[in-house]
Amino acid sequence: MKKKKSSTPKNNFRQTTIADSALNTLYTQARQFLDAGHLPQAAHAIHRAAALAPKDPEISKLCKHINDKLYSYYSQLIRLHPNEPQHYLDRGELYLRQGTVAKALADYNRAIALLTDTIQEHPRMKKPYFDRAYAYSTLELYTKAVDDYSTLLRLYPNDQPARFNRAIAYYRMGQYPLAVDDLTHCIHLAPNAACYQFRAFAYFSQGLYIDAIDDFTRVLHLSPTLDNSEILYYRGLAFFHTGALPQALDDLTQCLPNLADKDNRVNACLVIDTCRTRLSHN
Repeated sequence: MKKKKSSTPKNNFRQTTIADSALNTLYTQARQFLDAGHLPQAAHAIHRAAALAPKDPEISKLCKHINDKLYSYYSQLIRLHPNEPQHYLDRGELYLRQGTVAKALADYNRAIALLTDTIQEHPRMKKPYFDRAYAYSTLELYTKAVDDYSTLLRLYPNDQPARFNRAIAYYRMGQYPLAVDDLTHCIHLAPNAACYQFRAFAYFSQGLYIDAIDDFTRVLHLSPTLDNSEILYYRGLAFFHTGALPQALDDLTQCLPNLADKDNRVNACLVIDTCRTRLSHN
């Protein structure tokens, strides 16, 4: 392969260890956004690619390059607009991705302080509540996040992103029935795979396996082209808990090669062996 003189990594993704078309698309999008100077969009694309293929060398190389440029970009914005909370949230998220926790905390806390000032001055403004709740959730301060989302929903009852995010905060707190209530409300107004997915996990966490199976199945129907290994894994476990061993065996066997989590792979193997043993005795 001929070397090119460039300040950015070479666009040779098709010759990397990953040959998946979705990854290729994300990599190409990241390159195009980067070449056009659209750094946030480039970062969004390459971070999605990195989540799918964290060990791919070309993706890792481009991801580091974009992150370095993005850090300089956000830092410059903060110097120009030191009282704009969004810039601190953006840079804080970047720090978290890089594992620089102390700097991320400093940026998120600065954003929270600025947003609190704005809320005190404009108590009916929507965005400051939403952004502060997002910051609280990122810092795993879920009770405070729920408080802000609840205030926002009292002011704007039909705000679906706020209700969905509150459901996720409830879920992270282990308040599964409250998460189900919010997600069901969202589904009634605008059904989508994300709502069904988190509601399925909330059902699963409560041992409501039949309800979980129904929602996991809806997710698979709504997003058939995505990597649904995790969905198949948990639906397989739900089938197992209900005694539907052939269906459990089918789901777990299908998802096993693509499971990213080591513990899930080990557990899937154990459940597969149990299913085969029990089925052989029938």
